[in-house]
Amino acid sequence: MSKAARLPFLASICASILAASCGISIAQLIPKKIFAVGNGDGYVRIMERDVSWIDVSPGNWVDVTPAGEKGYLRAIDIVSSSIAHAVGGRTIQGKAFTKCMMRNGGGWYDVSPGIEGELTRVDMLSETKGFAAGVYRGPQYEDFIRVLRWNGIAWFDVSPSPAVEGRPQGITMFSPTDGYITGSYHDLQLQKYFVRMLRWDGSVWSDVSPSTIFDGGIHDVFMLSSTEGYATGSYYDQQLQKNCMLVLHWDGSTWSDVSPSPAVEGRFNGIFMLSSTEGYAVGSWYDQGAQETYMKVMSWDGSAWTDVSPSPAVSGDLRNVYMASAAEGIAVGSWSDNNTSELYAKTLTWDGSSWTAATIPNADFLEDVAIGPPSMTLWINFQKPSSVVPAGHMADTGGPYDPLAGYGWY
Repeated sequence: MSKAARLPFLASICASILAASCGISIAQLIPKKIFAVGNGDGYVRIMERDVSWIDVSPGNWVDVTPAGEKGYLRAIDIVSSSIAHAVGGRTIQGKAFTKCMMRNGGGWYDVSPGIEGELTRVDMLSETKGFAAGVYRGPQYEDFIRVLRWNGIAWFDVSPSPAVEGRPQGITMFSPTDGYITGSYHDLQLQKYFVRMLRWDGSVWSDVSPSTIFDGGIHDVFMLSSTEGYATGSYYDQQLQKNCMLVLHWDGSTWSDVSPSPAVEGRFNGIFMLSSTEGYAVGSWYDQGAQETYMKVMSWDGSAWTDVSPSPAVSGDLRNVYMASAAEGIAVGSWSDNNTSELYAKTLTWDGSSWTAATIPNADFLEDVAIGPPSMTLWINFQKPSSVVPAGHMADTGGPYDPLAGYGWY
């Protein structure tokens, strides 16, 4: 066993002893790295924070955004302690282009491919395999699904052909030859929303959309397997005459409504499922009397949703959530000061029983968050994308590539 391999092994032994003596989970004792992405003043924003041991306090965030990176980021996925990908968009001369940022070691680099559209979700299988989904605008201003694939060097286009209408809000890849894109599309003729679902077989995307109609929109999707998934969003409740929180459940063939009952006012923006009987959905609701938007968090036990929002209520709108375990989690979003109209990034940190709110300086809006593995993992000899893929260019078109050349674990 090498020196680098001994570190996490020894750390796990120490963590086991300490966990047993303190009555807490091992997961709570392992050092982690958290990344949150969003935007501020027309530029992308990437925030980083190291979490050590049982620390669930708001903590200090460090702005690690490269200078001058215009655009916005919608989603992030961490591959290892040194590799992560974040995606979004940027407007150039009135047109929307995909924005792709990659973390290699201690720095972030622009690896955008110069392809039109904006990206909303990303799912990385490894350092050399990943997919990102989003939209691009058609000639009649309709939304078509855009899909990019990462091959270890560059992102290239693998969008459905012919073009498929829809707006993806989730992408889950189980392997390089099996994955799903889920979202929604609006039928202008019927004036109704339908679930849009595509499946990847390794070479093409097939439309496997069920005939699910709902009066609302999907904002996020979490797939546990090809036969177990959840989608969150909002719908208009005719009886309450208000927007209410929507949750749909996928069983492998159909989507069914498992929204909170009775109906809960507001909207869900993000969801994270630990299992089919444990998950968390986040969003916000608007208090007409107080003229204020408040954060909303609900937990799923396999049969019903329970409100576990912070008490007293915390102002703001949560965009997404990441749960490391049942005892550790973090949700991110923003809060607008009604007096100054200033926008501030906000987080909620979960310790297994309650949420702790904090405001992050130097970040206007956070869209997504991810928790990475311990920093003991070592990835070396990776080619810097800045020397391989110039910003705004696509280095290759998906041809043969040796994923092992120039890489190594120790």
